[in-house]
Amino acid sequence: VHEAFQTLAANAERDVAVLAGHDSFEYVERRYGFELHTPVAVSPDAAESFEDISETIELIETHDIETVLYDPFEAPNPTEDLPQMVEVIFEHTDIEDAEPLSSVSGTTAEWDDRGWGWVEQMEELNLPSLRKALGAA
Repeated sequence: VHEAFQTLAANAERDVAVLAGHDSFEYVERRYGFELHTPVAVSPDAAESFEDISETIELIETHDIETVLYDPFEAPNPTEDLPQMVEVIFEHTDIEDAEPLSSVSGTTAEWDDRGWGWVEQMEELNLPSLRKALGAA
């Protein structure tokens, strides 16, 4: 997983992506040299302000971001729905693509059926989503 993150960071077109939710990846950002901008920072209970949303939209436009990341566990239904913040971003930008990024603290029945643990969630879910969001695909 470490080598995959190093390769991702080395091949990324941009060093910033947008995560529509709280940032539980600061340790990954620091270690591999990219930023996951979030409108609500690290607190899962924080609410985004109008200013936070405006700043996020400006960052999306400045960096030509085409994919927004989201925590599937912040959606009403993790396997079917998108969090409200993703919908707000879609409404106010040209972004039409969202990819899941799991903090690996949760799981779904589907992931359990696949036998996914921490490593598999990183390899099968998070790394592909980050590659797309950072332009390292």
